[in-house]
Amino acid sequence: ATSLAWGLWQQTSTMTSHLDEQDLARLARNAIAPMSTPEALELFDAVGAPPQPLLMVSPLNTQAIPAHPVWQRLSTQRRTAASVEQGPQLAQQLGSLPPAQRFNVLLDHIRRHIATILALPGVDAVDAHLGFMEQGLDSLTAVELRNRLATSTGLTLPATTVFDHPTPTALTHHLLPQLTTTPE
Repeated sequence: ATSLAWGLWQQTSTMTSHLDEQDLARLARNAIAPMSTPEALELFDAVGAPPQPLLMVSPLNTQAIPAHPVWQRLSTQRRTAASVEQGPQLAQQLGSLPPAQRFNVLLDHIRRHIATILALPGVDAVDAHLGFMEQGLDSLTAVELRNRLATSTGLTLPATTVFDHPTPTALTHHLLPQLTTTPE
């Protein structure tokens, strides 16, 4: 038997009717390109009887494949090169700033990631004091935020980080002492 893991179809169905612009933007950031019904049916016919137990059937936007695509992040092997390289850079940047500026630089860093995840126009579209869930993050995007911050800070962050510190300001207060050796 072969199972087919279907990618996104352009035509809205019961399974995809709940997807909004943010969900579609998240898929596009991970190079998942929607396929038309005729294209999907053609792919179905092309699969035939392969010897593999599971195939993913989805066109990929090769121009949009991120450095760490979602299918790599789902693997059991952890990639740490990016966190080792980027984490110290952020900590060094914060350490080189006067203590009074560190909080705002880290807060903007966090807000920039949120704006990217939610496909917002920029940092100013993210309210520093409003809850993540009230701004449009859900459990999936909260984990994406945690993963992005773990990579950019070099810190090991629990899956519940965004829920335990539910606003950009609260999260900044939590992360700043871990990234700097001197108080703010």
